[in-house]
Parts: sequence; structure tokens; C-alpha cells
Amino acid sequence: MAGHQGTPKNCGFVCVERLDENMYTTEQWVTFKGDSSGQVMTEAKACLKLEVRGKSRKKGSVSAVFKYRKSYIDYKSAADADVLFNEFLNE
Repeated sequence: MAGHQGTPKNCGFVCVERLDENMYTTEQWVTFKGDSSGQVMTEAKACLKLEVRGKSRKKGSVSAVFKYRKSYIDYKSAADADVLFNEFLNE
């Protein structure tokens, strides 16, 4: 049957996700490679949809740089400084 060869088969998604909720990514920091039938991206993760027609194999990869939000870095720095300062005072 010739009709079945053109039907796309969903092969799932390849994703990368942030490790911490205070991290984010942007389009400029995401790289998609390979055969994709779609890309999904939020500040929390980037995914590549893999889909094939017929018996061919699809491969793809996605990489992303995730950075901490500046507000989180400022907060952490202040909190770390408080801990360090309190250790000096309590010695």
C-alpha cells in the first residue's frame, strides 16, 4: 500500500531543561541540530520534535545555555555575605 509511506510517525521529543527554577534561557542561547519537524522553546526548556515518514531514521539534538537571573545572583550574594558576616561576629 503506497498510502502508508507518507504518514508521519511521531518519534517523540529531545529536550534539555534548566536545573534550577532560578535559571532561564533565550532563543539566542539555544542550538537545534538534525532532522526536526518542530521546535518548542520556553525559558525553562528547549525541545526538538522528531518525526519520520516511511522507514527512515531521524536524529536530532538540542543544546542550550541556562543562566541564573540577575535578581537571584544579587539575592544569593547578599545572603552569602550575611552568613559570612555572622560567622565573623560569632567567633
